[in-house]
Amino acid sequence: MALVIKRTNNAALTARKAELERDLMDIDYATTEGAPLILNDVRDLASLGLLSFEERALYDELRRIELLLRK
Repeated sequence: MALVIKRTNNAALTARKAELERDLMDIDYATTEGAPLILNDVRDLASLGLLSFEERALYDELRRIELLLRK
C-alpha cells in the first residue's frame, strides 16, 4: 500500500468541512425520522454505529479535517 501525502491549506479544509457538514445533515436517517439533524445528532449516530458505510466515510473525513484545523 502506497502512502499518499496531499498538501492543502486552511481555506480549502474549511470549505471541505462545510461541504461535509451539509452532506451529513441530509443523510437518510434525517429523511426517515423527518426531523432535521444537527451535527451533534450525527456524532451520536456515528458513535452508535447507525451510519451507513458511505455516511461513516464522510463522518470520518470530517473528523480528520477537524483535527487538522484543531477544532
